[in-house]
Amino acid sequence: MNEAHKLYNAVAVPKISYATDLWFCPKNAHKTDKNPAESGPHMITKQLESIQRNTAISITGMLHTSPGDAVIIHANLTPLGILLKEASLKSYAQIATRPNTHPIALLIIHMTKHQAKKHQTSLHHLANISRFKPDKMEKIVPVRQ
Repeated sequence: MNEAHKLYNAVAVPKISYATDLWFCPKNAHKTDKNPAESGPHMITKQLESIQRNTAISITGMLHTSPGDAVIIHANLTPLGILLKEASLKSYAQIATRPNTHPIALLIIHMTKHQAKKHQTSLHHLANISRFKPDKMEKIVPVRQ
């Protein structure tokens, strides 16, 4: 692994995936209508994909006219959509497994049982695409030392 690849994984990936659970809405293949609230995250994701493509070109030394997906795969980088979806689902799992004494725990359980019809947040989207229910999961017990 060359130095640019290490630098990308150490610096760029944490900065890109920071707070993705707040702004990133994974693409839904079954959805056909255009939601104006998803156009902002879609534009940000496209810009981040172009940054990732430029990084992959500098890691591999390929031509600038090379296809972006091929360059990303040859650079051994995780595609940005998968990277952001993984980071946001990890964050949702951390939020959903908080103990019942945590202030947000009851809100998350209420949110998963009663879906909003309008103005869904990214946490609503994450609750829809995740395959687990917070009230059925083992809770993280806080330990004082």
